[in-house]
Amino acid sequence: MRLPDLPSRNTLVHLAKGLVLGQLLAVCNTGTGVTSQILTDKIKVNIPTTQSFLTYLTLCCTYGIFHLYKHGISRLLSKSGAWCIFLAVTDFVATFVTVKAYQYTSLVSVQLLDCASIPTIMILSFLLFRVRYRPLHYLAVTICLSGVVALVFVDSHSTTSLPYSALIPLL
Repeated sequence: MRLPDLPSRNTLVHLAKGLVLGQLLAVCNTGTGVTSQILTDKIKVNIPTTQSFLTYLTLCCTYGIFHLYKHGISRLLSKSGAWCIFLAVTDFVATFVTVKAYQYTSLVSVQLLDCASIPTIMILSFLLFRVRYRPLHYLAVTICLSGVVALVFVDSHSTTSLPYSALIPLL
């Protein structure tokens, strides 16, 4: 019986880059959450649009300029460009609501919302766009959902209660 071939060096480098960038994104996301909680609790400042503005400005400058260079203005004004603008606005509003949620509840509850977004997006993309996923994707969602269960457990045993904590499911 022959052993399977090892992945090539390029494949391993590509996988390592993706893993490192994913972890960096997770650290940035957690930093945003912690910063939002500190601003809301300690300093009594609630500025969700301003907190998200730099992120979206960076994305707009980076990918907007790249898109205009590669495809020109005509594609941006087409039907697919309008769809992308709609998705960008939807994402901005979702981020706004997530950051705004720190005013009404704890860090753990908002992180719970963030964790639940990945399986929700997978379900919606399957239903709306007929995206097919590999078994590894389902394993990753299972791990994500186990994190959601752990956060629900921690949040249910939390001793802190905020006056508007019942509003978090509505957000």
